[in-house]
Amino acid sequence: MPAPTPINKILIIELRGIGDILLASPLVRVLHRNYPHAEIDMLVKSEFQHMLVHHPLIHRAIGFDRPYFKRRRAAWRHFMRDLRREGYDMAINLYPVERNALMAWWTGARWRGGYRGKWWGCHALLNYAIRDREDLHAAEGPLQTIVAMGVTDLEHQGLELYPGPEDVARADAAWRALGIADGAPVIGIHFRSPLNLKNWPETHVAALVDLLQQRGLQPVLLGSAGDVEAATRINAQVSSPAPMLTGRLRLLELAAWLRGCALVVTVDSGPMHIAASQGTPCIALFGPSDDQRYGPRGDGHRIVRAEYRCPHFPCRLRKGNCDEKAYLQGAPCMQAITPEQVANAVLTQLGDASLLTVPNESSKVDC
Repeated sequence: MPAPTPINKILIIELRGIGDILLASPLVRVLHRNYPHAEIDMLVKSEFQHMLVHHPLIHRAIGFDRPYFKRRRAAWRHFMRDLRREGYDMAINLYPVERNALMAWWTGARWRGGYRGKWWGCHALLNYAIRDREDLHAAEGPLQTIVAMGVTDLEHQGLELYPGPEDVARADAAWRALGIADGAPVIGIHFRSPLNLKNWPETHVAALVDLLQQRGLQPVLLGSAGDVEAATRINAQVSSPAPMLTGRLRLLELAAWLRGCALVVTVDSGPMHIAASQGTPCIALFGPSDDQRYGPRGDGHRIVRAEYRCPHFPCRLRKGNCDEKAYLQGAPCMQAITPEQVANAVLTQLGDASLLTVPNESSKVDC
């Protein structure tokens, strides 16, 4: 079937988190390649709307504030009315929940694609519904939604995120304020995820900070405002406290700041994908989630995983697969990743074999 024409306005609906928005950026690029004259809008949660303001291919980022709409039903009706008035020719829903599928249907778009879900409305409201392919990376899966519509040119350039000039200026100011010595390779460390099972224990982070500092590297603790207490506890356990940017950078400022890092040690999280979008190499720590599906995209990244045998892997991050204590402290498969493993991966990536720690034979480090 030929690709649908004419297409003048496209809406992408992605109402999940930071990483999911970034993983949808190849779809934006492919849509632009195939419909270069179409306006591409993206519907995202209001708190992430600012991520897209400088994206050269996105005409408009539309914010969706679900808590506000639940309180103000009239505002919800006005929002839906305005959405329909946009006159979209194509709507693509990237998460199989009925609310999102309903919004795609309500636009009146003739070409409506997305994922099938376990609820009838997820695919009944779409005319090109596909099943999610778990054999594909999460950045490639969204492209299948338009393959179903006949699009065959799927070339893209990986994840894309664009800080503005003001974000770069603030990132530069934050860099200077840290007082980092010239020539010291800077290693960003992002150790927490919104999902506790993905977290790396604070004691491990502290040990890694000591190992890196002993080898002349400069670790910097990263994270959101909610991670400040954890970062403070980590610094209380190390020989020499690491500089902290925890809670001090907005997302686009973080993206600009990460460009200056030699590499980033990170758990499976949105900032991991932000680093990958800026071409910064990642040492990505994976436990309960599948790195083949959710690992950082691009060249120069390394996956660190413990040789931990879990009958639930990949466990899809279900709380019931680990006991309550494990859920609060991180999954056992994350706790089993040692600071020495991660330090080895960092030093190997930097290419300084003379600084390598004693190899841990039980570790598994994959490129």
